[in-house]
Amino acid sequence: MQDVLTDPAAWPVFEVGLKGDAKMAVVYRNMQDDFAVDYLLCPAPGAHCVNIATIGGGSLGPGLSWPEINGIARRFPDAAERAGALLLLAPILGDVEAPAQNAVNVVAEAIRTVGGVGPVDELAEIIVSDNLEWDPAEWRATELRMVSELLAV
Repeated sequence: MQDVLTDPAAWPVFEVGLKGDAKMAVVYRNMQDDFAVDYLLCPAPGAHCVNIATIGGGSLGPGLSWPEINGIARRFPDAAERAGALLLLAPILGDVEAPAQNAVNVVAEAIRTVGGVGPVDELAEIIVSDNLEWDPAEWRATELRMVSELLAV
């Protein structure tokens, strides 16, 4: 799987549906010597997407809060889809309050739902607690309105 995700000949894209036609697109940017994963908020087909976070070369955040990620995942009625959405977005969790909001238990349950075994609770703790340092992001007022409308939970 790692070879597929990092193949310079392909840029895999995973999408998570939001309100209406909006979606989060997770793009594995496989440029030679500059691998990164971009998290884009796309308000509608053909519209300008907003880079919410980048992991890798030139990391960009602040990412999303726990209520935003959990709220997006909870929109899916199917447990496997809910777990998949949560785990796909979990790397951009940037919320120091997440451990106090039951996030570790929810992430651990998502890992188990997709087949995770072993020290799942420890892994969930790492996922929730280790993504807390982001460089400041520069947001324009129109982007802030769009983000808050599409991610409102």
